[in-house]
Amino acid sequence: MNNLGISVAGYGVDVAPHIVSYTEMANALRALSVAADQPAPDATVAASLAMADAATVLYTRFLKFDPNDSKWPDRDRFVLSDGRNNLLLRGLLHLTRYAETPKNGAAATVSTPEYGQTRGVETIGGRFGQGVANAVGMALAERLLAARYGEALVNHRTYVIAGAGCLQDSASQDALALAGQMQLNKLTVLYDDAVGAGHGTLAVDDPLQRCSASGWLVQRVDGHDHAAIAAALDSAQCSAQPTVIACRTAPGAGVAKSAVPELVMHAWRDVGARGGQLRMAWELRLASLPLEAKSRFLQDCRNDVGPDATAAIQHFKAVAVETPAAQSTLAAARRMAAALSTALPALLGGFDAAAAVAFSYAGLAPIQGDDFAGRHIAFGSRTHGMAAVLNGVALHGGFMPFGVTGLADADYSRPAIRLAAQMRQRLIYLLTQDAIDVMDGAAAEQLAALRAIPNLQVIRPADAVETAESWEVAIAAPTTPTLLCLSAEANAPVRTAHTDGNRVARGGYVLRHARGARQATIVASGAEVALALAAAQQLETAGVGVAVVSLPCFALFAQQTEDYRQRVLGEAPCVAVEAGVRDGWDRWIGPRGGFVGVGAFDSGRDGLVYRASAIRVGDIVAAVTKQLDAQTLPTRAVSGR
Repeated sequence: MNNLGISVAGYGVDVAPHIVSYTEMANALRALSVAADQPAPDATVAASLAMADAATVLYTRFLKFDPNDSKWPDRDRFVLSDGRNNLLLRGLLHLTRYAETPKNGAAATVSTPEYGQTRGVETIGGRFGQGVANAVGMALAERLLAARYGEALVNHRTYVIAGAGCLQDSASQDALALAGQMQLNKLTVLYDDAVGAGHGTLAVDDPLQRCSASGWLVQRVDGHDHAAIAAALDSAQCSAQPTVIACRTAPGAGVAKSAVPELVMHAWRDVGARGGQLRMAWELRLASLPLEAKSRFLQDCRNDVGPDATAAIQHFKAVAVETPAAQSTLAAARRMAAALSTALPALLGGFDAAAAVAFSYAGLAPIQGDDFAGRHIAFGSRTHGMAAVLNGVALHGGFMPFGVTGLADADYSRPAIRLAAQMRQRLIYLLTQDAIDVMDGAAAEQLAALRAIPNLQVIRPADAVETAESWEVAIAAPTTPTLLCLSAEANAPVRTAHTDGNRVARGGYVLRHARGARQATIVASGAEVALALAAAQQLETAGVGVAVVSLPCFALFAQQTEDYRQRVLGEAPCVAVEAGVRDGWDRWIGPRGGFVGVGAFDSGRDGLVYRASAIRVGDIVAAVTKQLDAQTLPTRAVSGR
């Protein structure tokens, strides 16, 4: 039985006066898993018992953390990718004093560790593969920050506990390949290679072989042999590659006592206390920096926007109004990102192969090979893992990431987008083709589906000015991800007068007032706003007073007061215009309002396909005329929309 005089490998800190065995400490974790105050599936309990030995060695000898400051920037990151190990995480948080001491002295009080609610939890596991991909993003962020500020301030590692499903998922495969390509050698995965678990009923290749082929160092150890686990982790500290340690575990290993002995509890408490010395030494190094460097580092860690970014946005808007020209919102978003690259040093971009050409610009230098001084990541065809990796970058801190892909490819990113919204992370997603573009795979229902995700700002800007204001909304939202849906089609500008205020921030506003009494209202988003203005002009020539409302963001408009929404939408017959499906629009125009859209399924030679025909001004005029002819119908209610 190995004795543990708890010390930190690589950190040189001797902290624990209590000498206990690894086995006793691991069994304390097992005791808490079995004594959980809420019932758990057998598989969850078994997984937590199986990985207790590996977790004990990691926490007691290698992991750098301080429960008294769970947001310490230079802490090691520990990601629990395998959700079956929730009970294990509960025990670790309790024993190291992240969680409160329970009254009964046995079971951890944290019923389900949640990101943002439980100290010491770095991310939400989510679907298979998301946790591993998050960890890759964290390791990448560490490397980028270290290149910027040096290892005296940034020198920490990322550890993951993962199961078979975590490594098999395509999102994790995308991320694992990226980590191997970039040689993120401070990333270590402890893989629960459970006896009898297999990899499903179908014969599939070993995920460890894929890791090895992707540039990872793969080690296989007995998951209950503490010396072997420690040796493998020691080896990972010196590796030039990211490391996966396959821990062969057996069900029923170890002894789960009914309570934690006092001596063992004290030993675990010492493990939690040791990080204070490391953190204080780090704070002294931070304090010794020149004031400018220290302020810049702390500003990046807080993701402060600063006045320079605001000034850059205002300048961009003023130039767009002074030199009006037809351009796509995609081009405007690209130019805005380039303008922000200097004003916002924390801005970090990533784009997939589909977006690489459409969003190429000189504002952010690429990250390539072993050069981590760049500002954008070329993910290639790894669209599935891209958003999850960027989530990890945001969770790590120090950067404000944005990702670029196509609207039709947003389904690849949906699990990560949902988790970003759930974890209240500031991320920006730029979709380079919206539904008005006639292209294979155009997905007319994507806007409605994305708008249904809670705490996600989906914005469809109409021109360069609205695009700049959308960027301002996105970078100023510390707890909300934002998705900008952009068009590749050039349109005439719709905002022709400069204002310092941000009209997009209210979600919707009256862009064009009726000449005289308002007899009808056209509500539109994105590229269709210009069409709505043209239709309103035709109708006014015919003697119909029409107001045009730009409604770029449903979520922001819903946050406005009922009185404001009433004044914007008015009481006249209403027609909505958007290159997509109607779903979601009835909240604003009422079930009897008119709608002009695209995206119906037609039966073609290859089955049901999209027919994304372009919207015409005449279609809008006809829809408004139809609504006016039906004015005898009851007036729709604005209240409660």
